[in-house]
Amino acid sequence: MVSRRATKGASSKVTFSGVTVIAPKPASADVKRNVAMSSEALERAKKRLMRPGVRLYARKDVPLYSADPDRPGVFIRELNGKTE
Repeated sequence: MVSRRATKGASSKVTFSGVTVIAPKPASADVKRNVAMSSEALERAKKRLMRPGVRLYARKDVPLYSADPDRPGVFIRELNGKTE
């Protein structure tokens, strides 16, 4: 069973499939504060998001594979300091 609470002021209604959720709209100050916080978080993450590629660290007994830049179709296998 779902109970309905009376909402004071403006409310927002969102429907997902057969479920409808009605909730009070946030205050303008709350929205501005949340936008500022999310912008700051994105600025902090931007440095890592803009750097292409991934970094893989070598572990004992775990081979790392890479492509040979001079010979297409050839892969290089590195295991415990040995290259094949």
